[in-house]
Amino acid sequence: MRAVLHRITAFTATGAIAAALALAGAAPASAATTVTDCAGLQATLGTGGEVVLGADLLCSGDVLFLGADTTLDLGARTLTVISTTGTAAIATGSSTLTVTGTSTGLLYAQGSDGGLIFAEDRDGSAAFVGHLVVEGGIVELIGGDGATGATGTVGDPGADGEDFVGCCDGGDAGPGQPGGSGGVGGAGADPVSGDIVVMAGTLHLQGGAGGDGGAGGAGGDGGQGGDITQFIMGVGGRGGDGGDGGAGGAGGVGGGAGGAAVLVVGGTVELWAGSGGGGGAGGIPGAGGASGYGESWTPPPGSSGDAGATGADGIMPTATAPATIASISIVNAPTTAKLGDTVTISVQAALDGGGTEDVSGFVELSSSVPEDVLSGNTVTFTHASPHTITAALGGFTAAVTIEVSAAPVLAATGEADATAWIAGAGAFCLLGLLLVVVAGRRAARG
Repeated sequence: MRAVLHRITAFTATGAIAAALALAGAAPASAATTVTDCAGLQATLGTGGEVVLGADLLCSGDVLFLGADTTLDLGARTLTVISTTGTAAIATGSSTLTVTGTSTGLLYAQGSDGGLIFAEDRDGSAAFVGHLVVEGGIVELIGGDGATGATGTVGDPGADGEDFVGCCDGGDAGPGQPGGSGGVGGAGADPVSGDIVVMAGTLHLQGGAGGDGGAGGAGGDGGQGGDITQFIMGVGGRGGDGGDGGAGGAGGVGGGAGGAAVLVVGGTVELWAGSGGGGGAGGIPGAGGASGYGESWTPPPGSSGDAGATGADGIMPTATAPATIASISIVNAPTTAKLGDTVTISVQAALDGGGTEDVSGFVELSSSVPEDVLSGNTVTFTHASPHTITAALGGFTAAVTIEVSAAPVLAATGEADATAWIAGAGAFCLLGLLLVVVAGRRAARG
């Protein structure tokens, strides 16, 4: 009897779990949150869900960070995000940002590193795999501009010539030292790191501009020639030549439009490399030093140094073309599973021109069994039967059928418990019979 009760209990518990899972899967989506200021936007991004932009916003300063999967509905409004804290403007962490909107809705993001980072958390201390999905509107992600190179140092002045009184000529002055070269401009940043899928709308990626080269330092002035006095034939010292100006630094290399794998299902993708920085200006030459006074002859002053050369402009790298998806397929999926199992569905995209790309984080799953619980690219089975799981990405689909069976462990446990119970009951009966026989013999002897 215990075995039967165990089976009923197990079945009831499994049914309760299935019902709970079905209710969880059928729970209605939370209502969208409309935001009208940057603080409200950050608070909503931290919890995820659907966000509607209720006003044009300019958010500058700290980076915006996603704490959970978020859908941002731009509508026809503009969200501008500029980070000034040395990182990207928006960091997704391990979450997915889905952007939608009308044809005029715009998300413009530029940071010191790039417009969007998918591989890091807020402060770059941990690595994640996040995603961006563009379903509408215009998304412009711009890499940070490179820093301007440092200005070269000013050359030291030449030493003054020694004065002579009563004898000999004045000493010649030393030349001024060359100015230091300007620093090389910093490279422009790539606009993103991570993967992007464009379903509709427009994606514009642009590398940051390279920083301008630093200006060359000014050359040092020539020293003052030494004076001579009292003797008519004495000659004053020659003034020192001015130092050459330092060369301008080379401009920084523009950021590429790479840094991300862009997969296209539909819409428009524009990739622009950042422009190279301008070369730094050459340094100002040092002035020649004045010659010392002489009773008989005064030499000419020192000559000025040459101006530094202008640094070379930075280059603009070639943008990498995005990849267009030709088809998708489900890979390495099991063909069997047990009731209550959670299975991860891996999906691979075949690209035009060859190659493949993992798109598991971008697909939308559906099941032939409505009670199944779907979360991201995982499915939890709530019913013992064949389940056809379909992955969709834009107009592409792929499917796999998984045979889900009731877990046999519970039944086996019940049968084992029944056997043990019957064996125990039999042993108890034999023990009772033995006690009766012993008691009867003792009574007969008495």
